[in-house]
Amino acid sequence: MLSFRDKRINLFNLISYIVFFLFFFLLSLVIFFISFNAGNKGISIQLAGGGDDGTFYYNEVMRILSGDKSNLTSVYPLILSVFPKLFGVSDYMVVYYRLFNVLGVLLLLLISVKTAKYTISNEIGKQTNHLRLGVLFSCFYMFYISFVIVAVFSIYRDVWIYFFYILSTYCGLKLLRKFSFIYFFLLIISLISLYLFREYAAFSYVLAFIIFTINKSRFFAGNKFRTLILAVISLGLYFTFFLNYKVPILDMSLSDALNYRLYFIEKFTSGSQLGINLTEGTYLSFLKNYSLSFFYNLLSPLPWQIRNIQYLVIFLCESLPLILILIFLLKKKELIKGNKELEFLIIHAITWMALISITNDNIGAGTRLRAITYILIVIVFFVVRFVEREKIARKD
Repeated sequence: MLSFRDKRINLFNLISYIVFFLFFFLLSLVIFFISFNAGNKGISIQLAGGGDDGTFYYNEVMRILSGDKSNLTSVYPLILSVFPKLFGVSDYMVVYYRLFNVLGVLLLLLISVKTAKYTISNEIGKQTNHLRLGVLFSCFYMFYISFVIVAVFSIYRDVWIYFFYILSTYCGLKLLRKFSFIYFFLLIISLISLYLFREYAAFSYVLAFIIFTINKSRFFAGNKFRTLILAVISLGLYFTFFLNYKVPILDMSLSDALNYRLYFIEKFTSGSQLGINLTEGTYLSFLKNYSLSFFYNLLSPLPWQIRNIQYLVIFLCESLPLILILIFLLKKKELIKGNKELEFLIIHAITWMALISITNDNIGAGTRLRAITYILIVIVFFVVRFVEREKIARKD
């Protein structure tokens, strides 16, 4: 039987979900009408210069509907094309796409709460009704500026990539504790969906799982230094001997990825480019520049990179809180050490960041691409904070 306090907390969580949904639902409609009145069919509004993937997806949908040859880069346009087939083609059909993405945002919130709650319950027992996770995650997503922009300012596919990655992570956590055919099947479905939305996202998950398995093996267990040395040596061998080897899932080699990055460095000379070239020099120089790219992709924009109001807001609302969270987690590393669930989440966060740091040299793109890492780190932060408080309370 729940206490009055627990019932009140659950009510707060429910209210936070309602406020969360209304926030993204109404904001998305407002953006739609602003864009529609501006002659952009409700697809997007631009806060800064540059192209917009939402327009590309809309055009692909129109090609699919007309029977023309389309240039499908993911399953997303195919999914969007279902709505006009069901409800008819109209000037307002982009509303369906926006509502679809709001659904994705809501599902992401719920699976984030579910993941944190499951990890906490494994540490401190099943009595987690008093935890205000719904309120905390609702506030986190509503004040996560880059996430809000991706979710409602255009019809991007990103929210579904985030959702399926966190869902895959949750299934992985369940399977770590106890094998279940249900969660194994759900994991396979989630990974296939992730692959269809973005190939490298599924590749990142598989790679992180392999790294986690190696890290938990008898030789490496409890010795992070050995794991780091193995990673450096493996990357060195790959860089030296397999630079042009095309990874099957991605159909891209490391050389292709580095040249892709170089193309944008040379084409765009704006202040948003980091200007870190990974194609020059030896493996040691690559390692130095790659480490720098990882650092900036994770934390940018930093004070010396702020050149406009948008970067200032992102620094105050994202970069600075992330820095403080990482400092907190470093101080509480003893609570993380040996906890395979938290290590699983952290390895996924690091692996995702490691992959996007190879190809991305743009600060603005980095704030959008690092979202999965940010979400996983925040989940770990909430778990560690709750576990710490619970253990202190029980000791008292």
